[in-house]
Amino acid sequence: MKKYGFTIVFVIVALINLGVAVYQFTHNDITLGAVNTATVALASYLAYITLPEKETIYVKESNRPIIETQDNQNNIVTELPLKTEIRSKNANKVKTRNSRVTSLLVSSIMTVIYIGILIYIVYDVTNIKSTGDSAYDLGTAIGASLGVMLLYPHMAFVFISFIFNVVAYVWNLSWSALVAAILYIVAMVLMPTYFFGILVQMILCFIGYSKLKKTNI
Repeated sequence: MKKYGFTIVFVIVALINLGVAVYQFTHNDITLGAVNTATVALASYLAYITLPEKETIYVKESNRPIIETQDNQNNIVTELPLKTEIRSKNANKVKTRNSRVTSLLVSSIMTVIYIGILIYIVYDVTNIKSTGDSAYDLGTAIGASLGVMLLYPHMAFVFISFIFNVVAYVWNLSWSALVAAILYIVAMVLMPTYFFGILVQMILCFIGYSKLKKTNI
């Protein structure tokens, strides 16, 4: 249990920050919410890399020949070569071409959370209660409508980016990871005030693209 200590701590930190980030986004505290989202990504990555390495044991045959000798009673004694037991802690570091890229998985999870937050924001904005002042209510309604109209293209590109992100993770396609990263950039350009919500995902997609490019050579 002790060898999983750091991993458990980082997982707990990630879950706590995830809850705080959701709370802050739903209360329109975008900056702190983005900071906590980045903390979730960092803690998740640290939890992954602090997983203890698997120890693989295998037996290496000796090259020495079998030796037969006679004892004092003329009995034949056969001396078999000793087998060497080798322990390796690097066996799990050998990655095949079919191995998944963790950064793309983390990016996909973060995007799902962010899409949920955007949907909540749209719902909250479009359900503003009336104050009784018709002029104020009219101005609020117009402002809310304009805000939602500006948010829709951003949401569309985030959703399309998420699709390419998942495709890149499932089928190990480097070009799909690159397309997802570029579309995240487009989404940030369309809604610069919300760039914190997808900045980490964009970086993780570029990291995933780089890893997939190397493994597919």
